[in-house]
Amino acid sequence: MLGNLGNRKARRGGMLAGAALVVCGLAGLPAPAGASAPCRIHGTILEGDIVDFGTLTVAVHGNSEVDTFEHPIVFDGNLTGVGNAKERVVAHNQNGAFEVHDRVAFQGTATCADGRVLGAGGLVINFVATGSFVTNSFTAHFEVIGSSGGLAGTHGNGTVSGVPGVPGGNGPYDGTLH
Repeated sequence: MLGNLGNRKARRGGMLAGAALVVCGLAGLPAPAGASAPCRIHGTILEGDIVDFGTLTVAVHGNSEVDTFEHPIVFDGNLTGVGNAKERVVAHNQNGAFEVHDRVAFQGTATCADGRVLGAGGLVINFVATGSFVTNSFTAHFEVIGSSGGLAGTHGNGTVSGVPGVPGGNGPYDGTLH
């Protein structure tokens, strides 16, 4: 009996050692065919004029003004196409600071900085920015929250900085899609 117990322990130890070798061996293998490296993207944006003044809403609250409207954003670089931005701006008149939230419905193509083509289709992108009309600058974070067509399943995020304004707001973007 004790001999069998010793054999079972030895077999169990051998199986654990074998499993450890398999796991360690897998760690050195390349990613599965369906998985790929993150897609770095770089380029510029340019904000177009308000497309429909019927969508312009202005509310003044003390020293702050809240504006909501729609306008196009042209993407150039690794994202190439046009997005329709639904924008909400809170401007603080006492100091020139502002916060912006855009929900952008982008249609176009996405190509990685390394040359890989992700595809053509749609992306829904959230932009959240802070800035100053005094210094004429903004910084923003963006996140891809939806995708369709040849870009279905795409998510990602990044940053944008630049000069505010509708029309004419512009700046470079830098991010990662996956």
